Amino acid sequence: MPGLAMRPDAGPPAQGGEQENMKLEWGRIFRWGLKVVSYAKGTFLLSVALLLIASLLAIYQPLLVGSLVNQLQGLATGGSDKAVEMADTGAAPAPPAAEAATPAEATPEATAPPEPGFLDQAMASIMPGSLSALAWLFLIIVLAKALANFLAQWVSSWADSRVTLKLQQGMHDKLLHLGPSYHQKHDLGKTSATVVQFAQGAQQMLCEVYRSWLVQLITLFFAILTLYQQLTTSELSTGSIALLLGALVVVPIFGWWMSNYLRDVSTEMRDAFVSVQSEFMNSGAAPMEVQIMGAHKQRGQAFHTKILHQAKVKVKSAFFQTINRIFSSSTTPFLQALFIISFVIAMPDDAGQLQRAAGSIVAVYLLIPQALAPVQQIVAFFAGVNMSWPQVKVVVDMLETEPEVREVPDAAELTPGSHDVTLDAVTFSYQKGGKKILDNISHSFPAGKRSAIVAHAGKGKSTALGLIMRLRDPQEGSITIGGQDIRQVTLDSLRGQV
Repeated sequence: MPGLAMRPDAGPPAQGGEQENMKLEWGRIFRWGLKVVSYAKGTFLLSVALLLIASLLAIYQPLLVGSLVNQLQGLATGGSDKAVEMADTGAAPAPPAAEAATPAEATPEATAPPEPGFLDQAMASIMPGSLSALAWLFLIIVLAKALANFLAQWVSSWADSRVTLKLQQGMHDKLLHLGPSYHQKHDLGKTSATVVQFAQGAQQMLCEVYRSWLVQLITLFFAILTLYQQLTTSELSTGSIALLLGALVVVPIFGWWMSNYLRDVSTEMRDAFVSVQSEFMNSGAAPMEVQIMGAHKQRGQAFHTKILHQAKVKVKSAFFQTINRIFSSSTTPFLQALFIISFVIAMPDDAGQLQRAAGSIVAVYLLIPQALAPVQQIVAFFAGVNMSWPQVKVVVDMLETEPEVREVPDAAELTPGSHDVTLDAVTFSYQKGGKKILDNISHSFPAGKRSAIVAHAGKGKSTALGLIMRLRDPQEGSITIGGQDIRQVTLDSLRGQV
């Protein structure tokens, strides 16, 4: 703002607009993800367990529906609720012993069911043996899944709130220990947005690094295993099975590739938000001076330019996010249609095969969303990391910033009392190789007397006081209080007595 200048000896100006390296740094992401999870590891692990239970119950539901179809088929062809033997393989009920013993009376079009494999037997072992038991179990599974989802969301919110609280508290306390150089190089609006807003997004992404992998990979394993078993029972050819399973992976990956562009848009959104907030704070910092100088039109135009740019970036972001959402929502119906077409093309002529495949066809149709969901979640996680990393990086950079001055490991307490303050050949500049604010200054301020430093602006008055308080360290020379080098004493004892 015109007319408002920083003191020459106040240090280097803030550096805005610097280009950040947006390359994903997985080492930092996983390291800080583990750290923030440790803030509430008990509730975090509980939320993971509940989410996993809900996901596995969702996989079990289509199997029950497929078994229900087989049960009803068995009853419709003359069996009874007690006589129909259920198998998770999707096979139709075996013919009664009397019919099986009389090959001449067997239906000519039907063929004997294949010998069940290991997966078929494993699936059959978790299925009820009667229609009534299956119906009651289905109701129990629906209620259990709803309860698990509710508890998972509640516990996840609880864990996330605890993590966010500790993360923001840690960032706040970190800022209080950082020296003046950090605060002069970083705009207050950006720093405020980092702690208040960006920290919440960083917490969510860093927690999902482990929550998504644990839940989605385990869910994906069981979903693919179950889907493969049902596909083999549905009488599809090996090529059709490979095509469908391949599409489950390829289609979401294509969506991930398309969503990578959103990372750059997210960076623009972050910068636009910070720019608007900083511009507003510039106007609100000294409203009386704006009125006196008649700068309200310039201030208004500057703020209008910033919010107009932010609005354009919002529209751009909404456009690409809409495309990404539509593609994601269309993937499941597309794969289900692909399965139906594949089955119709390769549909067997044998009545026995068709009868055995009925339950599995229904189960596969319902299993496709369950198998696709973890793949989409993993892809969405990577896309989310791309979008969130610019904001998360700002948070991580702040947390990893080292203070300008640190205590030595064996720092002593500054001896209480009134002492001489001595500067011995002190040299200091704000920039390496830059102008020396203090150049080989030596002076002793006697204890118990009032001393004053008189100099023009920018000649090092505030700088000298900052060095005595050890906000910074001189490049050359030393400062002692009562004969103790201030670099060898604790910061609390030094600043508590000066």
